[in-house]
Amino acid sequence: MARLVASYKKYGVKNGVILNNKLLEDFLRRKYGSDLLYISSCTKYYSSRKILTPHETQSMYLRDSGAYDAVCLTPQDSRRQDLIKNVLAASKSKITAICNTYCGDRCNSYHHYAFISKENKTRLLASGITGILFGPFQMIAIIARAFTFIIPRALACTAFRTQFCPVDIKKFLWMQLNAGVVNFKLGRGFGDRSVDLVVSLIRKFEEGLSE
Repeated sequence: MARLVASYKKYGVKNGVILNNKLLEDFLRRKYGSDLLYISSCTKYYSSRKILTPHETQSMYLRDSGAYDAVCLTPQDSRRQDLIKNVLAASKSKITAICNTYCGDRCNSYHHYAFISKENKTRLLASGITGILFGPFQMIAIIARAFTFIIPRALACTAFRTQFCPVDIKKFLWMQLNAGVVNFKLGRGFGDRSVDLVVSLIRKFEEGLSE
């Protein structure tokens, strides 16, 4: 974080941190104050106990309104035009929508994020002990854990279908632009290399407005 702050002071471009953990957030705010931008992670707006309704997540976004420089909508809510418009109209924070949203409404993405977070920690720990990030035995263990996680969720998770039916980023982004979104995120995974497409569509939209 010190390097991010040093970069800001040198070049005048403020860096941001995406946060979910309240203890970490409080520490960073005390230590670095306004030298960082604070973004509320979409992972904050899930529950391990159930799939939250759009009404529930909308209330959570507005609860965090003004407390963060930006709030990131969940992949599911990034597809909901009415919710986007409601949050944009009422929020004191900037709102970020995810362009390459592929998580289904019947899938509780909380468990995806929790699984990936644990995997990342496991890999970092293993690399610190062995000095090798992806050894053959580690790869076998990673694949086995992934299948153990995926198989029970195969029917509910739409991510599998994206291998045969790619995410229509253009459709979602065009809807988001028309809803008033000006801040966008490409989440890791399917379609995460579509920066050129996103930029071209934003330019096309802006040109249409200027005509």
